[in-house]
Amino acid sequence: MVEKLTVSAVIPCFRPDDRLEEVVRGLVGAGFSDIIIVNDGSPAECDRFFAFTELYPQVTLLQHFVNRGKGAALKTAFTYFLQYRGKDYSGVVTVNADGYHTPRDVYRCARTMQQRRDQIVICSRDYTNMPRKLRRGNAVASFILRTGCGIRVSDTQSGLRAIPREYLVNFLRTRGNRFDYESNMLIDIAVYSLPFTEITAKAHPGSALHRIAFRDILKVYYQIIKFSLSSLACWTFEYLLYDLLILLLAGSVSVRLIYYAARVVALSVNFCVNRRVVFRARRNIRRTALRYVAIQLPIMLISAEAVNGLASLIPSSGKLAPMLVKIPVDTAMFILSYSLQREWVFRDDKNEDRN
Repeated sequence: MVEKLTVSAVIPCFRPDDRLEEVVRGLVGAGFSDIIIVNDGSPAECDRFFAFTELYPQVTLLQHFVNRGKGAALKTAFTYFLQYRGKDYSGVVTVNADGYHTPRDVYRCARTMQQRRDQIVICSRDYTNMPRKLRRGNAVASFILRTGCGIRVSDTQSGLRAIPREYLVNFLRTRGNRFDYESNMLIDIAVYSLPFTEITAKAHPGSALHRIAFRDILKVYYQIIKFSLSSLACWTFEYLLYDLLILLLAGSVSVRLIYYAARVVALSVNFCVNRRVVFRARRNIRRTALRYVAIQLPIMLISAEAVNGLASLIPSSGKLAPMLVKIPVDTAMFILSYSLQREWVFRDDKNEDRN
């Protein structure tokens, strides 16, 4: 006996055309019994493309009266699902309204999530036969995400994702209301350490979703890029200062004390740059500084002890050992620091005192 599909299909759409009905027809044929469509403020002339929904009892049509963006439409659907769909529904699968995703791939993505229950499923497109420019664009986006957040996703632009019910609350807190929201979802998978898996679907070269421009990548991952550059600059300054102090003071001053001195100077610079340039935080500076210190002190202690401990395990390497082990240790701390600064230190709260 075939297991009943307990996943709701979510379709955010703005200015749809006749393909929307084809998408719904295909999903119903594939076995979906619950489809949530969000009309994201489409103009009145598009009403005719939503009229068919009255013929499908499987469809719920939600309405934004003004265009708020794809991210906002997804959040509206997630909120509706959590409020009005019982625990017998295991989660949702997000689908584009233009027919880009085949019913077979949508079903396979949803079914994989339903079977695994605790994993997000990303249906990544196979770029093997795609034009070189598009492969490079996706490669750049994947590299930025991997370097900035430590998450490996082969297709960062895929909109076909199945999300278990228990993780939807996390994504309701995800930043962004437009197309940046889907990329921020990937960042939050790393931030919240959510388990995920990838399955592969055949790519469609003619789709607009494949026109990944370099400027779009910069826009989506702008904050990660700025944070990476800020961290790289401060890390370089700290590393040079650390090496200089090692050469001048090693033997008379402990490696641990030298590490702390270099780190404190670099962190002071890093705080100012991140607050003003990277996150553009408006939070009260005293509270921000306290939060920054609250996360950096443990990170500094863990990093220092790791550098000191790992260096002692390298035999007969003298002054070179602490210089070598500092690189991988600081890489791990970079990922942790970005997540905490983004989600807690520099995240502006409403109704908070400004300075």
